[in-house]
Amino acid sequence: MPDPTAILEIISSLSSTLDLDEILAEFTEKIAQVSGADGCTISRWDRPADSLTVLANYVAPTVAQPIDNVGAVYPLADFATSHQA
Repeated sequence: MPDPTAILEIISSLSSTLDLDEILAEFTEKIAQVSGADGCTISRWDRPADSLTVLANYVAPTVAQPIDNVGAVYPLADFATSHQA
């Protein structure tokens, strides 16, 4: 069960600014921390292009090779398990 304090922090951070990039960056960091994950990524699916665009990415400082791929576009055809026919 997630810590209720952490959930309140996430909600508070979401209401503290109107800057979407800032909200998504804060959200990915908090979700990774609450879940105990090394990172969290939020992507947008572009249906006509059948691709994902990374909107926000958090990688824990303990990860040896963090990736800053915000803005990267990944064609789903390159990822067979994610591609919809």
